[in-house]
Order: sequence, then structure tokens, then C-alpha cells
Amino acid sequence: SLKALSTGIRHANRTLQPKAYENMMLADIVKVIAARLKLTVSGSIKPIKIQRITQYQERDVEFLARLAKQYGHTFKIVDKKLVFTRNDALSQQEAVLVMQPENLLSIRLRDLIKGTPDKAVVTGYDAKKKRAIRAERKTQPLRGKAKRHTSGDTLKITPNKGESQAETNARADAALQDAQEERCAGNITLFGNALLVAGQVIELQRMGKFSGRYLVKQARHDYSKSRGYITDLEIKMVEYIAEESEHNDAPAQP
Repeated sequence: SLKALSTGIRHANRTLQPKAYENMMLADIVKVIAARLKLTVSGSIKPIKIQRITQYQERDVEFLARLAKQYGHTFKIVDKKLVFTRNDALSQQEAVLVMQPENLLSIRLRDLIKGTPDKAVVTGYDAKKKRAIRAERKTQPLRGKAKRHTSGDTLKITPNKGESQAETNARADAALQDAQEERCAGNITLFGNALLVAGQVIELQRMGKFSGRYLVKQARHDYSKSRGYITDLEIKMVEYIAEESEHNDAPAQP
């Protein structure tokens, strides 16, 4: 038998909530929403002070999704717990499973250049301090010093009215990370493993330039009489791990 957990369709989750939050830490806003949903909060949340953000007739779950995307976090509701965690903390986890080609039923991975920005720029104006606000973040190559063509594109973001420099920086980081998410990503299918869920890290070996650590964005578990029990993972690379042969083939330094 298979057991699955998902966000409950309760009245509190479905109710539209118009509300403004002012001069609050991101973690405190999450706690307010969690209390309204009668959930406990867990996870590592960035210490970001938000001057003002409005929940525009959004359901609490929809607003949490917007908060998470805007400030570089991921969230899920499991049973009575709201897990709200910064994305960089997720990617630093230990791999729960190491796989090689023979362990997989199918592999579909892609490496993109087109549409992937090299940097994100946020520009705005702080009316209180009467000065311009600018934040620029450059993408970090997954494969270190390996030669790679780039798109040369810049992701331009307009900050919300009244945002602080810290908020602007956080939004720039999150926007660039979100845009980079599809740079090296794809799907793998393996024999069913009920322990694999979204938010975990796995490692792929003997995959050439696709060898490395991947964050599981989504896990689908399927059972049918024809195929049996299989697990399909939607993944994105968070760290490239060069294979030993690549180091051995590197030209010697003079």
C-alpha cells in the first residue's frame, strides 16, 4: 500500500485573506500565517526585515508561495507542520541517495544557454532616504572554470515601493536563482522508492558534465500493473562534481 500526505483542503486554507504586514521579519510573517492555519513552523528562514507587503485577496497558501518565491525560499505543508526553508540551505544537505546510469530507467537532462541571464539588476528609489537603490547579482557558473558560452542577458527587476536595501538584495538573489533554476535540470525515472520526496538532494555519478548533486523539485510516485512501482523525479543541479577522469585528462601546468 502507498500512503501520501498533501496540503489539506480546509476552510482556513481556502479563505481569501486581505491583509498588510508592516515592519516585520519574514519569519514573523510566516509564523502569523502558520498560527492562523493552526500549524507549527520549521525550517531555516533568512533574517529579512520587510517594510511592507500586502496579501491581496490571496489564500494563505498562495501568499506563502509568493513570499517563498520572492525571497528565495521553498515551503510545503506536511500534516500539522509548515516547513519554510531558504533555498541555499536546502541545496547544502547531504545526498540521501547516490545513483549511476544502471540504477535508472530513464534520464532526461538539459543544459541551457538561451534565456538564462548572466546577472540580475534591481533598481529603485527609497523615498524616505531620498536616494536610489541598486542591487546587482551575477550568476555563479555550475562548472567552475570550465569554458562555457553565456547568453549575456540581464534580468531587470523593479522593486516594490518602500523596500529597504536588504529586501532589494534578497529579491535580486531570489530572482536570479529562480531564473537559473532551469539552466541544468530535467527528470529521471527509477524503480519505486517511497523515501524520495521533494526538497531532498540526490547525487548522480558517471554522467560526464551532468555528474553532481541535484535538488529534488518534485517527486511523483506511480504504480500500475504494466510497469509496477516507479518514481519520477524532477531535479535541478545545485553542484557539479567533476569525475576523476576529467582531472586526469587535464593538461599539465608548465
